[in-house]
Amino acid sequence: MFIKRLLMPDEKILFRGRVHYIIFLPGALYIGVALAFACVTPGIMESPGALRYFAELELRPEAVKGFLKFTSFFFFIIGTMKVLNALTLAASTELVVTDRRVIAKKGITTTTTLEIDCSKITSVLVHQTPLGQILNYGWVELQGFSGVIRGLPVLAKPYKLQQIVNRQGSWR
Repeated sequence: MFIKRLLMPDEKILFRGRVHYIIFLPGALYIGVALAFACVTPGIMESPGALRYFAELELRPEAVKGFLKFTSFFFFIIGTMKVLNALTLAASTELVVTDRRVIAKKGITTTTTLEIDCSKITSVLVHQTPLGQILNYGWVELQGFSGVIRGLPVLAKPYKLQQIVNRQGSWR
């Protein structure tokens, strides 16, 4: 873990934020559509009604079958890319609340690290959609006297983060 190298000798981690699994949903939907096309294609090609319909439109069944296979492959590739992107995002994002400060890190090859002392945080903003309220995820923005931590991906348990940061700030 990258952030462990930034901790002071007697600093304790109180909360470790993680990216919510909802970031995998778009990729999973694309892969689901790809599988649906792959499963439906053989049934369509064997249906007498579909063959008549293709003949009326002057379409060759082989061309339609090739198009459906290509569409399935296209959606699978896009879904796989989205899942890999989500994995990279989850692996390259760290957020930690310690007994002194909040530290956030983004990126793999080029990393950006931001930190704000807990006593200097003026507000913790949590943005949630209705689905985010149900599945307990949201976007967090920490505002302080000296800077802002924003642009983090969707985090799990955003109100737990807010509660811990607010408690840390009130101790001082």
